[in-house]
Amino acid sequence: MNFLQHLLASLTILVIALNLIFWLLPLFLFAAVKSLVHARLVQRACNHLLEGIYRSAVLVDSFWLTKVINIRIDTEGKMPTDPAPIVISNHQSWFDILVVQHLITGGFHGNRESSKNTLQAEAREPLVKLIFRRLAKFHKSRPWQAQAETHQADKQDLSEKATQPDAADVLNQGIQRGPVVKFLLKRELLWVPIVGWICYALNFPRLHRGQGADARQKDYAAIDSFSTSMQHERGALLIFAEGTRFTHDKALTSPYRHLLKPRPGGLKIALENAPAKTPVIDLTIIYHGSPNFWRCLAGNTRRISTFITATQKAEIADASAWLESRWQEKDNLQRWHDR
Repeated sequence: MNFLQHLLASLTILVIALNLIFWLLPLFLFAAVKSLVHARLVQRACNHLLEGIYRSAVLVDSFWLTKVINIRIDTEGKMPTDPAPIVISNHQSWFDILVVQHLITGGFHGNRESSKNTLQAEAREPLVKLIFRRLAKFHKSRPWQAQAETHQADKQDLSEKATQPDAADVLNQGIQRGPVVKFLLKRELLWVPIVGWICYALNFPRLHRGQGADARQKDYAAIDSFSTSMQHERGALLIFAEGTRFTHDKALTSPYRHLLKPRPGGLKIALENAPAKTPVIDLTIIYHGSPNFWRCLAGNTRRISTFITATQKAEIADASAWLESRWQEKDNLQRWHDR
């Protein structure tokens, strides 16, 4: 990486950090109200406000990553429209979390925006010049004006209807995209400034990840408690079944070429508490380039492919066998893309 690329990666991490800091105060305010006031209407209102904050932060990140540093995220497969799915994914980089949020919470899936010729032309263009050109294109398109016109048309359509929305309908309006993504978090990460505080405010499930039966029992209890709460709140539970990020050194003992052996414990507990029709989304992430977090922030990896397969909980008789079959499919997909 050259100096400009390191500068762009630093700028990207600064944008992401400032985006999170901007939402900290309202996030903690509504999280505090939710924990102190247990009236049902207040709880529902706080949940919707917290979801709106989460989605707004995701939209800012997604805009910067896809429109400014020009990362193309391709998707194959249909994402279920369920408010509380279970998501299983391979894990190669911290960048995986941004990709999953982009697809599930942002709702940016099933859409290939750029043609092959356009991508080839952009790949030859200097990165800094490309960034300024895309920013100018975005400003010229004026999406905020189009959104306002659409909103005005929607208001006119609604005024012609005779039905009046009740309080629940009003709370359900807003940014109607996918559910917020909550993932299993190592307890030590709560001490990380900003990111740890946000995960604590949003009540992410916290794991000990220690050695011994006692630590595993505490982790299973945390997953069990969180899975039960997800029956009453919108949210996608993200499980990186490998338990850690993929590296070639760790893969030496793996039966797969591009993946680590999955651990079924977390999925088993999540399935035990989920309704029968809960979709289990198998998400495969393939980086066409280095998955290194810093390099992705600099836009060095221009294209990421994602594959979505959805299965209902009732169709999964054995979590271990299901994971092994999905991981074999993931490995085959990675091998095919490496050809």
